[in-house]
Amino acid sequence: MSARHVVLTLLGAAAYAGASHWLMLHAARSLGVRIVAEGVEHESQALFLRSAGCERMQGYFFARPMPADAMEAMLREANGPALPLAVAS
Repeated sequence: MSARHVVLTLLGAAAYAGASHWLMLHAARSLGVRIVAEGVEHESQALFLRSAGCERMQGYFFARPMPADAMEAMLREANGPALPLAVAS
């Protein structure tokens, strides 16, 4: 299967409680589509998404925007040694 993705944007702090988000997650999973939730700002949103089957999330809850070298250092610290990241020129 190809690497298809759905990006789910959370709109507002109370959006995690919405049935429409759960339905979108369920539909994407049933089609074998990878889901990336963006805009996760609260632990409750991350917990809802995880319980609904979303494994990929991004947002201020996890980290603020940062330069690429700072992100690489953070990932290396969390995951141990790795190969250097390739940078497109």
